Amino acid sequence: MIALSTYPTLRQSVRTADAWLAIAAQCSAYLSGAALVAIVMMVTLSVFGRWLFGTAVTGDFEIVEIGVATAIFYTFPACQYGYKHLAVDLLVKRLPLGLEKAACMIAECALCAIFAFIGWRLVHGAEEFFSYDEQTMILAIPLGWVLLACAPPCFLSALIAVSNLLQKLVTDK
Repeated sequence: MIALSTYPTLRQSVRTADAWLAIAAQCSAYLSGAALVAIVMMVTLSVFGRWLFGTAVTGDFEIVEIGVATAIFYTFPACQYGYKHLAVDLLVKRLPLGLEKAACMIAECALCAIFAFIGWRLVHGAEEFFSYDEQTMILAIPLGWVLLACAPPCFLSALIAVSNLLQKLVTDK
């Protein structure tokens, strides 16, 4: 078997792509953090408004639901890039190095497929929501846009899984 690490051009291309994906994952994490900060500020405003003036922010629970869901999806790329997913290493860490590497590569392939599938279904769901104008009850926020906004981090996570897989192929780690 020919090791892909013997091709310096391929190795450099993978590193360049990985650097761009690192930036994209970090930007995605910043968006997630900004969404969470905005949610905390809105909830604080709503609670103080209810306490001081007897009225809350209209539709505050809808904003929290949408914001938290979006923040979770925008956290996925950073988790995928940094190998920060929940892992149970009871079996894999006890395997020989070659089998451990193969198991990690299989996991990356599975994660790539899962993230791509979720992103595809989010786009499909957004199309359906747009077709019958699905909206939130109080604020009438179109839910199709929410689903559509959650798809890009899934596709980015799938790309990062491919990059992780290529990193394992072109390096000796």
